[in-house]
Amino acid sequence: MADTAWTGMIWNDEHPSPKHEVICRHCRAKNRVLVSRAIIEPEKFICAQCKQALFLASDEPLLALSSRSFEHPLDASTLRTLRAIPGASILIKMLFKHFNERALFYNLSANAIHCGPNQFPELMQIANTAASRLDCKFNLNIFFTSIPFSNAFTSGGDKAILCFSTALLNHLTDDELIFVTGHELGHLMSEHLISRLLFELLLSGGLTAIPEIARYISLPIQLALLKWIRCSELTADRAGLLACRNMTTALNCMMKMAAGNDPGVYSRTNLSLAAFVEQACQLKQQDSQLLDSFVSSIFIRQQSHPLIAWRVLELIDWIENGNYFDILAGKYI
Repeated sequence: MADTAWTGMIWNDEHPSPKHEVICRHCRAKNRVLVSRAIIEPEKFICAQCKQALFLASDEPLLALSSRSFEHPLDASTLRTLRAIPGASILIKMLFKHFNERALFYNLSANAIHCGPNQFPELMQIANTAASRLDCKFNLNIFFTSIPFSNAFTSGGDKAILCFSTALLNHLTDDELIFVTGHELGHLMSEHLISRLLFELLLSGGLTAIPEIARYISLPIQLALLKWIRCSELTADRAGLLACRNMTTALNCMMKMAAGNDPGVYSRTNLSLAAFVEQACQLKQQDSQLLDSFVSSIFIRQQSHPLIAWRVLELIDWIENGNYFDILAGKYI
């Protein structure tokens, strides 16, 4: 039975669960659903008027889904700021032109395992499930490689590359891997990769090979890119949730990212998802202004991923106040 005790850490007597208005896609009748219940058992909600299912089933694709439907506001706003920097768009195009994407494919082909019908088809099935639910049409090339920490990354355009570390495969269940795959597909759907390429080259020193444009790069551009990369992860988390369609799975995945799932952990204790969510909520309750300021502080300026607690709180906020249920009900761009 799925662990649902974490919902009590968010919605309780002090903070009652809100209700969300859902318009039936069959008869257009308005329905109000309790968020704390709908997030756990969406399949049990039916329209009060026509008695049809309010939400799409877990494997039904979100046909022609646009990334604008789940884009996080901070992702959009920081990207607009980045593009407003004089010359930034020209630099991005020049970098993309100079970068040989085929090299990554050949490097992974030489040093990692390329999945297919005869090589780890289970991972292909997980990726295809996530892609089908998001109606993602990319031609996926799936790799996994021996890296001692949990990680996944994506690259490419129409011929997309998704690579998972073996540590990630060791730590996560299949459903949690669907969340991670959806997260990575969210980056592809949102076209984050061109700007991410600039970020990676800036921090890896790749610009030393292109001296004619390296001199135009300044610290403010680097900091703006780092901030955008962190905010883009919030958009990708939303895509991950839309792929797995199970908040418990998404939160479990984040908890394992924080603590791992190594023998030294699970042989001593059972990780409590409720306690993990309570930890994040208490951080916000104790001093929300401090958390907000820390998100932008010098302590994380050089990080490519946001604070895990921030990611948890942002995903909860999207469920409470955003359009997550609208998307599951078939109302999206």
